[in-house]
Amino acid sequence: MITTRAEASSFSSNSTITSIRAQASSSSPITYHVFLSFTIEDSAEAFANHLYKALDQAGYYTFLDGDDSKSTERGESKLERVIKKSKISIIVFSKGNASSTQCLDTLVMILQHKRTSFDPHHVLPLFYDVEPTDVKKQTGCFEEAFKRHEEILKAEEGGRDGWKSKVEKWKKALKEATDFAGMDLKCDANGYESKFIKKIVKEIGVILNQRTQSIGPYPTGLQH
Repeated sequence: MITTRAEASSFSSNSTITSIRAQASSSSPITYHVFLSFTIEDSAEAFANHLYKALDQAGYYTFLDGDDSKSTERGESKLERVIKKSKISIIVFSKGNASSTQCLDTLVMILQHKRTSFDPHHVLPLFYDVEPTDVKKQTGCFEEAFKRHEEILKAEEGGRDGWKSKVEKWKKALKEATDFAGMDLKCDANGYESKFIKKIVKEIGVILNQRTQSIGPYPTGLQH
């Protein structure tokens, strides 16, 4: 069962928001509150755009990363730098997500950063139109997508086994991501996107507020 802290105390203090925004825009290496990862060309794209606007209106600096090769920030090294500059990574799991190798690679990057970063990095998985168990166990649409990935990678490798490690890395990342406390459109908002977005924005506030309290009034990179 996916757990959430969205029902925790609200994050409505203007002074706290101002403080957090100052941290994001300071000389600190962290310049984004949220890194938002999703896949384009499926139903999650419109949802991700609406979520991005809601986060922006709430005062949270957000980097919107769709699996679009035309993105100005595309490219592994640039994308890694953006992830490292973010406090929270939101991963929107959708039916199209499983088919996107770029989204899977981005997920691997996010989790790698979380494991190795000195500064705490929070990962918030969102289950938009897929079951968490399908993501975790690669069943349903994820199973079908991985069969296609394996066929393509096998052909590219010319019969060699190099493709196996890549597929295993993706599978491990999906399983690991579902171990984090996440939010489910169906379970947390009865399928209502607007309600879901409000809860997500509130949850982001709770997470950032807890971070601010845990690191004290003057985090690394800030002067009083």
